[in-house]
Amino acid sequence: MKRHEFVFDLDDTLYSERSYAVSALRYFGHRIDGLGTAGNSSTDSPGDVTRQLLSMFDAGEKDPIGTVCKRLSIDAGHRQSLIVEMQAHLPDISLREDARQFLSLLKSAGRSFSIITDGRGVTQRAKIKALGLTDAKMVQISEEVGVSKPHKRSFETVAALDHYADYIYIGDNPLKDFVAPNQLGWITVMLRNRGDNVHTQTGDFTDLQKPSACIDSLCELEAYL
Repeated sequence: MKRHEFVFDLDDTLYSERSYAVSALRYFGHRIDGLGTAGNSSTDSPGDVTRQLLSMFDAGEKDPIGTVCKRLSIDAGHRQSLIVEMQAHLPDISLREDARQFLSLLKSAGRSFSIITDGRGVTQRAKIKALGLTDAKMVQISEEVGVSKPHKRSFETVAALDHYADYIYIGDNPLKDFVAPNQLGWITVMLRNRGDNVHTQTGDFTDLQKPSACIDSLCELEAYL
């Protein structure tokens, strides 16, 4: 029997993507709290901007940063420089408990894991560092490799590490996560939404978009060890 190699999506699979958004908005808010145009003091008390950003985010505002910057008359150049800083900040995020437990089990068994994720290189690398996942065997980030899911390239690159293994990809978004690994004959596993996911798991998905199996906890992956 072949050994299973585990490959994970990152956002909303190993940690809550919402927690990253909160961390990013807090970082941005702290950088502009008390500042208005060209760094002049605003009428807001320290902490007000951060609270407003988080309140708008909770209310479903699509661009809370844009709204706040417009109100404070923060020019486009300053805004963009702060966004670049925010995208590179070391976020205040943590692994989901089941992710921590299963990755610890993998480590104890002397097994490795890889990550395939979409996003900016600097942002995803900061998340990986904050989550303590820098020991991943391979990391494929869309901006760094030039393709996003559902393109097959990142999956083929990971599979080339060991042609004798059976690969399992674990993700949360059926729209794009499972197409390529299904095409390559991998086992595909969807972690069910716990109520705070960014992407929906309901809809009229094609057979290629559907996972081989669904789980409620990453600890259920122990069956593949």
